[in-house]
Amino acid sequence: MLHEFCRLPEKSAFKIEEVCGLTGLKPYTLKFWESEFPQIRPIISSFGKKLYEERDLNVIFLVKSMLFEEKLSLEDAKSAINERLQAGENLASQCTLQATSPMGDTRDINGVLHRELQDLLLEIKALQSTHQ
Repeated sequence: MLHEFCRLPEKSAFKIEEVCGLTGLKPYTLKFWESEFPQIRPIISSFGKKLYEERDLNVIFLVKSMLFEEKLSLEDAKSAINERLQAGENLASQCTLQATSPMGDTRDINGVLHRELQDLLLEIKALQSTHQ
């Protein structure tokens, strides 16, 4: 999803200044969106700095597109994002069911499962860093 908009540097997390540079947003806009869209969940480093992961940037670019290009209201954008995420969750669960089926074609689901595992690993690393 994100790569439709820009090419990200190979990093696991981005500082707020980097996110603002990549998205063209002001820090106050980004902070406001965090309060309005619970899908934007930056982690807090051991130094107290917010760090945004690729999944956060995906949502930020999606919100920006909905608000600035599609001209949706804030409330409509929230609803649309929730609908897309719900559809994505349904797709992921269907792919997982196909993966466990002996008749399922695992080539179609490998990308989805790989992304889900990457997200889980990032969340584990974030939790580990907060407990150290």
